Amino acid sequence: VDSARKPLYDRLARRHLKGVLDELANRAQQPLTLADTASSMWLSPLSTGDERLGTRSRAFALTAAPLQQVLALYGQFGMEAQGILACARGFANGELDAANRLAEASGLYEPETDTAALDPKNGAHRSYFDLGTPADTKEYLQQQLQRAQVLAGYAEPFVRFLQNTAQPTVNSPESRQGTTFWLATINEIDRFIQGKDPKSQVAQLHDFVQKDLRDMSQSNCADTLMKPVSAEDDPSQGKGLFGDRRSGLSAQSADYCTSGNKVLARGDYRALAKRFNSELAGLFPFGPASNGDAPLAAVKRFFLDYAGQREGLRKKVGTAGNNKRWQKVASFLDQLDAAADFLNASLAAGVKSQPLGLDVGFRYLPGDGNPAQGGSSQLIAWEFESGDNIARYPNGETALNWQFGQPVTLTLQWAALSGYRPQADETQSHLDVDDRTASFSAKGAWALLRLINAHRDTNPGVADPLNDSRVIAAFDIPLKLQ
Repeated sequence: VDSARKPLYDRLARRHLKGVLDELANRAQQPLTLADTASSMWLSPLSTGDERLGTRSRAFALTAAPLQQVLALYGQFGMEAQGILACARGFANGELDAANRLAEASGLYEPETDTAALDPKNGAHRSYFDLGTPADTKEYLQQQLQRAQVLAGYAEPFVRFLQNTAQPTVNSPESRQGTTFWLATINEIDRFIQGKDPKSQVAQLHDFVQKDLRDMSQSNCADTLMKPVSAEDDPSQGKGLFGDRRSGLSAQSADYCTSGNKVLARGDYRALAKRFNSELAGLFPFGPASNGDAPLAAVKRFFLDYAGQREGLRKKVGTAGNNKRWQKVASFLDQLDAAADFLNASLAAGVKSQPLGLDVGFRYLPGDGNPAQGGSSQLIAWEFESGDNIARYPNGETALNWQFGQPVTLTLQWAALSGYRPQADETQSHLDVDDRTASFSAKGAWALLRLINAHRDTNPGVADPLNDSRVIAAFDIPLKLQ
């Protein structure tokens, strides 16, 4: 039945019920108070990243179940909950990215390399990795597993929520990589701790470190790495932390065994990738828009440092080989170079960052294909605001500077005597409507990039043939007749 044709009492009852459900959903998303978490944090001093993620994980574990119940009620009563669901899933995915950064910063299962073992002058029997005695190695592995358990515990409430809810139909692209990675990690820990499974990825990683890696040297590396591996034992089949680290350690050992440029390239690249993964990966603009912002100071430091490494690293990677792994490294560096080219003239231009110079243009297009019947032709003015700078039409400049961190707003105005008015659209979070005006806003460290990302026109052939640096954004504004 069309909602407009339902009885008045039915519409009023549903409106009241929606208000109640909205309030319940809001309560279900409330974080823990400081009093709820102070005692556990006091007893277990943590790093800032651990403290933040641990607090959010405990809070989410308490709120996930009631939030899912409320979302189910929305569906039962035929009410729209896609916006809330997209927000909650975006938050959960963002926290899994935070867990990834903590795992990277922790250096899990990354034993120190004895660089002297890579120098032929020191003989062929010196172990590549400084793991000490068998007892030392066993203790090291236990510490690594305990740290992995802590991080998996942080991730679990977010993984379970993402498992138990469907991806929303609204425009909210998600990556399942974080969910798959942490679910596999949690399951493998359970297989090892609860099931005592010798075929678990944890057990196989520990066996590899104890039996192969601890004594691996130039004298035995070829034979050790040539050992046949069954499909069941292949570390590449593991989608979680432990299979990933066994694959990584095998590849690292293979590079040490072949020596030469691969060792130099891998060491430099690994340091760069580790820093990127622990400081920037997953954060916008290097990750989904649903995640938090990459701190401007951290981005600036990273790319200022990268500018000094860029040429030398490229040369080393170029001479290391052309297999799939090094092709992936080169592809990652291509992406870093593209970001560096953009940032080196602005944010990372030097000690003092420079603003981005913008030249703003605007054209309207009727949605119904008939200008005489559409209201788009009655749009009489627009403004693009960045901090105190404004580009406008008519009677204004179209050029302005945008400084990183400044909010941005595009405001469109219809004629006073027009019979058309813009109307709200709950699927567009950036859109605000006030009588004759419609505005699209974004804020945060990367506000301009967020606005462009949300509205970039990706239709084939949409580009300025005379200026390939021009970005085309499309703003869809529903109209109604007064």
